[in-house]
Amino acid sequence: MKYASMRWYSRLSMRWPPLIFGSDLVVCRGGATTLAELALAGAPAVIAPSPGAMDYQWPNAEVYASAGAATLVDETEDTAPFDDAIVDET
Repeated sequence: MKYASMRWYSRLSMRWPPLIFGSDLVVCRGGATTLAELALAGAPAVIAPSPGAMDYQWPNAEVYASAGAATLVDETEDTAPFDDAIVDET
């Protein structure tokens, strides 16, 4: 499996668009800009809202997931749902 790991601030570089548009699956947080980019790319995703930003990332991700565009994972719980979500999406 090939993957690219990027820190959040690296996303602002020009490397992000080719990666997201060429991805079979994106694992990301639930920020509004990230979700807008996912929608534009039409990329399937596993969204794990940041535990420190659940007040806005969780509702963002719920809307996206309810449209069938992603699997939503709650990282405040154990990691088994995260592992299962990646298997389900691939």
